[in-house]
Amino acid sequence: MIANESGSVIKSYSGNERKMRVFRYVTDLVSQNLNDGLKEELDRSNYLIVICSPRSAQSEWVGKEIKHFVDTNKAKKIIPFIVDGTPYSGGSDECFNPELIKAFPNGDLLGVNINESGDDFRFMRRRKAVAKTVSLLIDLPDAYDFIWNRYRRSLVTKWVFRSSLALLAVAAIVVAWNMNGNFSTTITLNELNNPNTKLPPLGNTKLTLYLDNETKDTTLTGFSSTTFSNVPRNLKGKEVRIVLSCISNGDGYVPDYLPLDTIVVLDDNIKLNINRNPAKYGTINAHLWNPMLEQSVPNTKVTIAGIETITDEEGNISMMIPLDKQRTSYPVTCSLPLECDSLLPGSEKVAIVVKNK
Repeated sequence: MIANESGSVIKSYSGNERKMRVFRYVTDLVSQNLNDGLKEELDRSNYLIVICSPRSAQSEWVGKEIKHFVDTNKAKKIIPFIVDGTPYSGGSDECFNPELIKAFPNGDLLGVNINESGDDFRFMRRRKAVAKTVSLLIDLPDAYDFIWNRYRRSLVTKWVFRSSLALLAVAAIVVAWNMNGNFSTTITLNELNNPNTKLPPLGNTKLTLYLDNETKDTTLTGFSSTTFSNVPRNLKGKEVRIVLSCISNGDGYVPDYLPLDTIVVLDDNIKLNINRNPAKYGTINAHLWNPMLEQSVPNTKVTIAGIETITDEEGNISMMIPLDKQRTSYPVTCSLPLECDSLLPGSEKVAIVVKNK
């Protein structure tokens, strides 16, 4: 059923008429005359769609079919469908068969041209031509806009559906790739405090990355970086544990940095901020000793690395040098003459010896 914009039915079909039957003759004729079977099909047809091109314009059999349609008083039911060439041109690109020109000598047969100029892509122009043909086949030439708009909506719906399926397929592939693939992550050590160039570089550190069912570890020297490959991609963006620990050089070894045990989000690049251990070169544990008297020197002012301190009742000194002033050894002065004017840091107690007079 076809209705106009106001809803009034302008054409309806019964159940038997609902499907449009189309006859296509796709083989050459075997005789000089139209056979009875083809005549019967032409007589039963309401319309004759002529595929117009320079080749069909020269076809004798196309001309015979056109002539038979004209002779049976159905000339107005001929629909030229132009796929190539120019109608009424009279030249090598003439696309109308002479029988068409003979039936419409005044040049008033327009037909449907898939190559009509316009801003649309060729794909759309061809489909517009089909919509025009359909409007003629149902005897409603003014229904072209309705037919085309409906067809265009169906095209949009179809391509949206196909695009959605394609996007879903791509998404499925990406998800599968993310779930089953591997990637590499680079971990870089970064000194959080201002670097002290007067101190030696950091020693060796052990870096351990804890994943779901495995661990990866490596050894780093100083503030460097390392790359772990073959990390499951499905862990990317998830939290993982990273442990940074010192590689001990024996009993009493003080690590160069503060150990780190943290949770990070696994990504292509990870930066770990670490701090030097201020106790490594900043711990001062000393004892002021007078060898002549063979006794400690209490309550005496001592200056170490420019920082003044006083020995306790037992002649001991315990202090921490700030990280920015730390060195591998420190100048030491006292109100008493000393055997040595420098002092090494460390947790073990060292003697500051008063010089004999």
